[in-house]
Amino acid sequence: MVFAMIDTLMNNFTRRHGAGPNGVGAAMIAKRQFLACLVAVALVTLGHSSRADADASLDGARKFIEDLATQATEKLGDKAITAKERQKRFQSLLTEHFDIPMIGRWVLGKHWRKATPEQRRRYMRLFENMIVITYADRFLELSEDVFKVVKVLAKGKKDIIVRSKLERPKRDSTIQLDWRVRARNGKFKVVDVMAEGVSMGQTQRSEFSSVIRNNGGTIDGLLAELSKRANNGA
Repeated sequence: MVFAMIDTLMNNFTRRHGAGPNGVGAAMIAKRQFLACLVAVALVTLGHSSRADADASLDGARKFIEDLATQATEKLGDKAITAKERQKRFQSLLTEHFDIPMIGRWVLGKHWRKATPEQRRRYMRLFENMIVITYADRFLELSEDVFKVVKVLAKGKKDIIVRSKLERPKRDSTIQLDWRVRARNGKFKVVDVMAEGVSMGQTQRSEFSSVIRNNGGTIDGLLAELSKRANNGA
């Protein structure tokens, strides 16, 4: 839009200050000076706009994680609900706030490309179920912990890191949690969580790769292991 305005102004300038037979040089110099001023204004305007957009994205990511923490505390920290109800609530939060399809594909790595459509469907179902069983009950302690966002910074062109700390008075300890957030279709989604600098996605990827390698290099061994965990956690 800014450059369209420049083009319009340049055309108006040319019509008003068109050079006559004896003034070509002076008109050309004036035209170049005018163009230089317009480009400078455009760059400053675009710079302010880009910074404003970046600040808005950082603020949006901060609020997204703060809201997630609040919802997790309120919905999962209730000691009166059953384990099954907690898992149900956790799965709802997981679907809404985490990009599970992307995380699942990345964790499986090269094996995703080799898997059949049926294996992929079964894997994604078991993968999400594993996360729910593994982490739902851990949020029970959140009601007694203090969550605070301490820093937000851009990571590359797509991602934002929301750095937080979880103060645990009963254990006299503090945990640093970094949430890797990415905007998709106008909505933020968590694509990884790092606890004390250790990526949970990378950890899971290494574990799955090891399971596959120890079971003949096929995804069937991993599916069997995930299925076993689901049955044990039911």
